Amino acid sequence: MRILIFIFWGIQISCVLYAQESPEFISLKKYYINLPPKQLTDTNWLISMIDTGGINYLLPIQQAIHREKNKAVIDTPTHRDMLADAICRLTDYRTSLFYEKQSFNPLTSAEQQSIQSLAGLFEKATRTNAASIVYQEAAKHRVTMINASYLKPATYAWISGLLDSLFKLGYKHLAFEIISKTNKPIQQVSLKDGIFITEPAIAECIRKAISIGFQVISCQPDFSLQKPNEIHKLQAAKLGEYIQAQQPNEKCLLITQPGNNALAYGDPEDVPMGVYLSAWLNEKPASFDQCFLTENSINEYGAFLHALLQYKQPVFQATIPQLNGKPLKALEEELYTAMIWHPTTTYTNNRPSWMNLQGWKKEMEIPAAFKNSFLVQAYYLDELSKQKTGTCIPADQTYQAAANGLYYLYLRKGKYRIIYRNKEYAILGYQDIEVNK
Repeated sequence: MRILIFIFWGIQISCVLYAQESPEFISLKKYYINLPPKQLTDTNWLISMIDTGGINYLLPIQQAIHREKNKAVIDTPTHRDMLADAICRLTDYRTSLFYEKQSFNPLTSAEQQSIQSLAGLFEKATRTNAASIVYQEAAKHRVTMINASYLKPATYAWISGLLDSLFKLGYKHLAFEIISKTNKPIQQVSLKDGIFITEPAIAECIRKAISIGFQVISCQPDFSLQKPNEIHKLQAAKLGEYIQAQQPNEKCLLITQPGNNALAYGDPEDVPMGVYLSAWLNEKPASFDQCFLTENSINEYGAFLHALLQYKQPVFQATIPQLNGKPLKALEEELYTAMIWHPTTTYTNNRPSWMNLQGWKKEMEIPAAFKNSFLVQAYYLDELSKQKTGTCIPADQTYQAAANGLYYLYLRKGKYRIIYRNKEYAILGYQDIEVNK
């Protein structure tokens, strides 16, 4: 009986761990596979979403399928990562997870048993709303760091829900690693601010911060340097100088890539920026990890742990597990103030529910108004009036229709141009709408 239960449990965990390609993406792949040979904008081993007209969200998919068809993939893991990134920008989250998992290594029995033992601690822990802990710690510090991943836009969507309260706590400055270097705070998002903010939920997080009144700046590392420690030390020094130049009552929120906000290190050749910043400021910032205990995590270990926990005792909101009144750490090192445990994504009308950015945006029904429509995008009319369409980032977009054949986009109050494109990314038509609620 125990063997049967274990087998059943293993089957359930594997179902959670392995997502599948969406029918719409499979349709897109078949379309590109059957295209006659032609010259693509494809000049190196990377796949790119930039063509002569600016952003083309479907171009990297076409490039990737073209390479696979012609057996021209040079670096398979990197190819899969770039493909997952491209699909993520199209908001096909399930398919993005599927390709991200392709690079995972199988876990040994010993590794699985170790993770199952660790899961036992989480099962004993009490669960506290993560936002409440972030606010408590942020109130006690001048600097708060939270990591997020461009492959996990849900992490940015969750941050967007914190911004109003953090602003009221005195946080007036917001630094993003993924924004391209700039000498002054940005006032509007566009392609010039970097390729990594072209995912709609990430762009909307930045737009919300600007609308609240944050001074939004870049803290992108200088990758022209060779050694990780040189990169992180210089990054920390520039951030430290910026923070020290502000009024004492003005606090700073830093959004880093996974790991770079850690307050301790194991590899002396790769010390995180958070360690150097703590030393530079002579104070320890609050620091939160939200990428380890989320779907797919940052590696196969975290992915298995998250899937196991969500199968056995799931959470349904961002949570911080605590033991004896203190945040539970999944790792021995005191890397972070606390680790945030995210729920499994739920879907409404084929869209991730977190696309509403914690209630800031509302689901809007969009009819498929043109024959052969595939990709539906919503652009801000105000942004289109100031820059070319090819440099604008949609407020939302999708190629996944709901079961009723309609598209659903998440939009906030404002004026939009809904653009309909086919599988070649050609514009079939558009309509302007105003959202009043």
